[in-house]
Amino acid sequence: MAALPYISVQPNYAEVFSDVSSSTIAAEKAWLSYYSSNAPSSSVHAKLQLIQTKDDGSNVDTQGGVKIGQVDLSGGPANGLQINRVQGSWLDLQLTQESRSQTESSGSGDKRSARTLQPEIELDSGVQVRFPRRTVTKFLPTVGTSKVNDNYTNHPTIDAFDVSLGTAEDELDLFVAGGAEGSLYTGRLASEFDASEARNLAISSLTPEEQHILTGESPDPEERKWDIEARVRLAVNSAKARQTKKTCLKGHVGDVRFVKFFPSNRVVLSTSSDLTVRIWDPFTGDNPRTLQGHKRAVLTAGILGRGKNVLTAGADGSIRLWDVAAPKQIRLMGSERYSAVQCLALDRQEEEQSAFVTGLASGVWQMMDLRTATATLTVSKFSFPPGEAPTATDLWTQETSAGVTAIDVMGNTVVTGTTNGIVSVWDVRNVSSSQDDSKPTAASKGLLTTWRRNNAEINSIRLTTSPNNAHEVLVATQDGLPYRAAVEGEVDMQVDGEEARVRAPRVVHEYAGWDCDPTSWIGLDREGRTVVAGAEGSVRRY
Repeated sequence: MAALPYISVQPNYAEVFSDVSSSTIAAEKAWLSYYSSNAPSSSVHAKLQLIQTKDDGSNVDTQGGVKIGQVDLSGGPANGLQINRVQGSWLDLQLTQESRSQTESSGSGDKRSARTLQPEIELDSGVQVRFPRRTVTKFLPTVGTSKVNDNYTNHPTIDAFDVSLGTAEDELDLFVAGGAEGSLYTGRLASEFDASEARNLAISSLTPEEQHILTGESPDPEERKWDIEARVRLAVNSAKARQTKKTCLKGHVGDVRFVKFFPSNRVVLSTSSDLTVRIWDPFTGDNPRTLQGHKRAVLTAGILGRGKNVLTAGADGSIRLWDVAAPKQIRLMGSERYSAVQCLALDRQEEEQSAFVTGLASGVWQMMDLRTATATLTVSKFSFPPGEAPTATDLWTQETSAGVTAIDVMGNTVVTGTTNGIVSVWDVRNVSSSQDDSKPTAASKGLLTTWRRNNAEINSIRLTTSPNNAHEVLVATQDGLPYRAAVEGEVDMQVDGEEARVRAPRVVHEYAGWDCDPTSWIGLDREGRTVVAGAEGSVRRY
């Protein structure tokens, strides 16, 4: 029921910071703005003065040899806005405001209510703007339509993405990315290559005698020393090649719509608009299995258990269960009214995985039972914000949730995202399939909370938990403003003239660096770091 604020930062902020830090320039300004849809006349714009200074190593405010000086503000009221640095990061920023008293503001729920127009924006406490620690760009090769003119090439967007969670050396930081016209590659998101570390590792693998010769302390002929040196350099070059290697998975002739690593982290599943599902060796590019049967584009998939069976679904409204070893289809299910299945999720915490959830283009989401091949739960679209429609004198608007484009499930909690930017969190224990969507109410059973920041489509969503076991939701959006929101505690909110108890969402992290370009995937790597993929063939780890 909330309208969450969102923050935008100057796209080249990192470059400006670097110029000041390296003494290229002594000072420069960078802008930061924030907005909220329930305070449309109250956007706030800040100009941050970045000033060169001495980094003594003990002060968070001078990290990287840069400090933030005077902040110039314009737009709506800033409410004592403070922009601070984050310990351990040169670039990351934390925004805080003075809390308004109860006499100055309505309850904490009302300040976020999408049903109440606010005179000013109040940011969530301590929201952080994070910048990537590692970036890969232009990962997918250009296609025939990519050349805009002689000075600009539009590099393909990563439309399908996944990261390996493996711990073996060849699985570390491995990812798979797919896009238009069958483009599908694996690569690595490792840190920058450290040649000296690779050389030390190569030398450590030599025998003590060879190490002695390499240092020049042995009377052996010079030719022997150079032979060992050549082997060391070859090992360094091989290590570099492994880290930067891209493997092409060639076979799809249509756009790649979904990719996922099997639990072994040594096999990849992909789906495409060419009506096929393929299984790959990500290290060699071999394609040992191709599953065929869908009548329209295959949009999404899921892997059961260790990967003996997989689920696929697509624009034909069918959900199919496959025996990978055979390979053959062993079960066929249909979505509600055979609406296109745009997303599918299995519970990562459930061992049996007998149930899964799907999001449909019609705006419905369903929970399906594999054992009976039927839907156990069908949840209709609803009005946002929930409750009675606005009157002629109200200043807020209401609209119906659109197609479900992103979905995830964890235990009894399901989170969905739609084409018109609405995120909803549900408790399946309380949801009823018999909801009447002709007159949705705020108290739709099982709807824990729902929010929107703007109208941008939700492309990817991921449920996780915070250290204090509160639910957190990672969201990748079409407007290039991916973020992490926490859903914790409950607040009282006025809905239809009555008090309602709802969960209170708040923005925890904003993931900067996308310059308003689409982000198509968001998730976590094996160390719990956030990874986002999207426009310009870019992958960023935060």
